[in-house]
Amino acid sequence: MKSIKRVFFVLIFLGISLMSFSQSENIALKKEGEWGSGAYLKMIASGQYVYCASYTGGIDIIDIEDKDNPVKVGNYEILNIKDFCISGDFAYVASRSDIIILDISDEIHPVQVGRYTYGGDVVAVKGNYLYTVHSYGHLEVIDISNKK
Repeated sequence: MKSIKRVFFVLIFLGISLMSFSQSENIALKKEGEWGSGAYLKMIASGQYVYCASYTGGIDIIDIEDKDNPVKVGNYEILNIKDFCISGDFAYVASRSDIIILDISDEIHPVQVGRYTYGGDVVAVKGNYLYTVHSYGHLEVIDISNKK
């Protein structure tokens, strides 16, 4: 019987651990790393990268193409991150008072291309619209077809 290998990313207090297991094996630690940007609160895997957000350290970009040697390749400093999402070449980051739009097409050098003041606490993108909800339940729908 053919064994199916899977790789999972496990969020740990100050770093990322890559776990590998097959259906017939126990879960085993594959690689663990720490990059010192604070405790990660959310991470998103996209292509060969994992984007990790911390409340105090911004967005770290980790290249995971080599599962045995993940490498931090970029960072964008944003304080007070509450949530973020990725759509295409853009990251939408909800901070305490703003939604910041980052162009992440160059993973080593992400660039801010837009800002929406007084955004919500959580964000989601579908098509040309960004949806954000405040902690008290207020929903905003923002046209992001022009990222600036």
